[in-house]
Amino acid sequence: MRRKVCMSKGLLYNPYLKEDFNKSIKRVSKLDIDGFEFLVGDARDLLKFKIKKSSIKILKDLDFNTVHAPFDLGGKEMLFSKNNATKKILDKLYHIYDKIDAVNLNIHPQQITNFKVFNIKDYQHSIENMEKYHGFKIKDYAKILKDNESFKLVLDTSHSSEEGTINNLFKRFRKDIIYSHLSASYFNHLHLPLHSLRLEYIKGLEIIKKGKFPIVLESQIGAKDIDEYEKEISFVRKWLNS
Repeated sequence: MRRKVCMSKGLLYNPYLKEDFNKSIKRVSKLDIDGFEFLVGDARDLLKFKIKKSSIKILKDLDFNTVHAPFDLGGKEMLFSKNNATKKILDKLYHIYDKIDAVNLNIHPQQITNFKVFNIKDYQHSIENMEKYHGFKIKDYAKILKDNESFKLVLDTSHSSEEGTINNLFKRFRKDIIYSHLSASYFNHLHLPLHSLRLEYIKGLEIIKKGKFPIVLESQIGAKDIDEYEKEISFVRKWLNS
């Protein structure tokens, strides 16, 4: 079975380039992907953002679109609490979700102070595992998913780069994983393209091949040249035998 291979907007991120999102989507349309994860990192930019009809058409032709919640609010961490600011941001996220026929809204768990703010009746949500310094352990993710049964887990491979963590998360939450954020890590460097490393440095990711869930590529490439994205997508498809 062909595994869905998608890409995150994070793949296109470059702190030195200010690229229009809608222009980015035109570039995405030329790539061999099955879906796209929408992301605007700063909530203030999200509220001002307008998605063009041409972008909607391109994305709706894909099979597996998702939305990633912003993690920043003008230099501070964006928190999802019971207040008007959160409501405005969620309304915008759900608007994008509907426009691009998304299947999930993903949120970093440390940003959530109140799970009741989410519209679980009409939309699918997930949390993702985070880097070790955030303090979350497997038991914490298990409690969140138990207390919020409609939520799923996004398995982030870079965030679980400590030895054995990926395997433990996969085995514990295999039935709860809605998709994986796939990227490599090398010592303290996270979100690296798989194709840029020697095979021995990505051996720790092998267990991902055992899943059937979609893959969302989340390495930080940020290149102008579309060939760099094609290299990563092609490499991952061969690596997955998909």
